Amino acid sequence: TWSVLSLMENALWNFIFTSLVILISKTIQPDHISFSKKIATILLGCLLAITRPESLAWNLVFTVILIWTFVQNKRRIYFPLIYFICVACIEVGLTMFRLQYFGFQFPNTYYAKISPDRFYNLIEGSKYALSFLTGYQPVISFLFVLMSVVLLYSLTRLKLLR
Repeated sequence: TWSVLSLMENALWNFIFTSLVILISKTIQPDHISFSKKIATILLGCLLAITRPESLAWNLVFTVILIWTFVQNKRRIYFPLIYFICVACIEVGLTMFRLQYFGFQFPNTYYAKISPDRFYNLIEGSKYALSFLTGYQPVISFLFVLMSVVLLYSLTRLKLLR
């Protein structure tokens, strides 16, 4: 049930991810963050971790953003560290479960067979990502370029690239 509901359910992933992005974007403002928003952010980060394997990378990105915004606003970084520790504990436990149950650190579903050769996996994954972006739908390629432009613009507005 866990694999079917979480690994195959796009609406669940999109809801958790979008909610987390909204909450983390609220930390950019120098205002005080309420306790309930902090709890919701941590819970959503943990839920994201058990929803899909790629959440490992996203939670690292969110941790870096939290640390950066807290440092920029001259706040103590206790909350970003607590977020990271909670998510890391979930990820470690989940990885141990996956190693025990699947034999791999990531689930080996019917559509994604994993080879023990990591270099081969990296090459094949890169080929798949490139073919998906260039050949699946022109709209997806356009949205990818648009998201990259918006990200670069946002980073310049936040004085990261100056």
